[in-house]
Amino acid sequence: MKQYLTDWTLCGYHNYVPVMEKSMETNTELCGVIPFIPAKVPCSVYEPLLESGIIPDPYFDVNSRQCEWVASRFWVFETEFSAPAPRPGGRYRLVFEGLDCKCEIWLNGKKIAESDNMYVPVRTDVTELLRCGGANRLKVMFFNAPDEMGQIGYTSRVRTQKARYSYKWDFCPRLPSIGIYRPVYLEEYFAEAEDFDIRTDMHGNFSLSFRYACPAGACVRIRLCDGDAAVYSEEFPLAESGVFSHSAALENPKLWDCNTCGEAILYGLEIEFVQGGRALLCRRFEVGFKTLEVLPNEGAPAGAPPYLFVLNGRKTYIKGANLAPFDMLYGRITEEKVRKVLSDVKAMNANLVRVWGGGFIESEYFYSLCDRMGLLVWQDFIQSSSGIDNHPSHSKKFVGKVM
Repeated sequence: MKQYLTDWTLCGYHNYVPVMEKSMETNTELCGVIPFIPAKVPCSVYEPLLESGIIPDPYFDVNSRQCEWVASRFWVFETEFSAPAPRPGGRYRLVFEGLDCKCEIWLNGKKIAESDNMYVPVRTDVTELLRCGGANRLKVMFFNAPDEMGQIGYTSRVRTQKARYSYKWDFCPRLPSIGIYRPVYLEEYFAEAEDFDIRTDMHGNFSLSFRYACPAGACVRIRLCDGDAAVYSEEFPLAESGVFSHSAALENPKLWDCNTCGEAILYGLEIEFVQGGRALLCRRFEVGFKTLEVLPNEGAPAGAPPYLFVLNGRKTYIKGANLAPFDMLYGRITEEKVRKVLSDVKAMNANLVRVWGGGFIESEYFYSLCDRMGLLVWQDFIQSSSGIDNHPSHSKKFVGKVM
């Protein structure tokens, strides 16, 4: 069960004011410089400010210059929600799929988590803090956007795991982003599974592994389906926690092929945890059987980079496009917009899209749609160069954050 939290309010403060909360002199509550306004999450802080008439449209003329102050403020998102008591054996956690960037999360007056990496979701158990049947107050306090470099700067000095394009690139103005850019939800759960690694090849081999925790006596059921028909099914007992790994093979698989070369055939993979006949957790994936190799071109000199794509044993001519983020304002990136852009890519007979490293890791919806449309994805590391030098950081702290 997921309860999505979409209706929030947003308030802007001078730096560190919301950390202190009350005046030293008068012990009264310190107020923001921007009053609380409605905010629909996911969004950056810019959308609510625009909709409330506090900033002009940053995309019109040179209005973005009048919006650059936004990134220098602290911003607080708040919402209130209720939840029933968890079912027997169940617990509750809050899930933040994308927070940009440095922030603290508070529930009912207690700090429950913090983050400074926009690419790592935050999941935190709140069972003991939750007021079941009553009102719960959730607050996310964002620090001002860190000082970072856009298109011109020093790659070696990058210290943040944050989308770089918003600091100014040749296709967009300077609007350093702050906000809740992916969904937030309260989730009841009975078991946990994460870090899924699923692999296939053109010969029908497939393997999967994941980390998990579950109640004693649980087992995992694995089903591979072609449409509604199961073509592989097996069940395994589980310890209470650990890493599950399994490999198997499917005879005569239907192969996934890229756009213009064949059909993008996908199988359904279902991973279900059960205990005493009760489903505890279920994860569903779409997988395609394929083998992709990148080899040196024929006659290439020794040491030349490999640029010959071989898909399912066939040399394949790659036609693709670079994909920058769909919008600087997160709230405007709808599934309809993603589908429209990728449909246009498919219609122009491309078979690959590059997810550019100066932007951000795309949504699960994006990657699933690429699978269905027969589009290969060239995924950059989020380490785009800055123009003055192209040397990666040697900071152990930053490299640890990347890894």
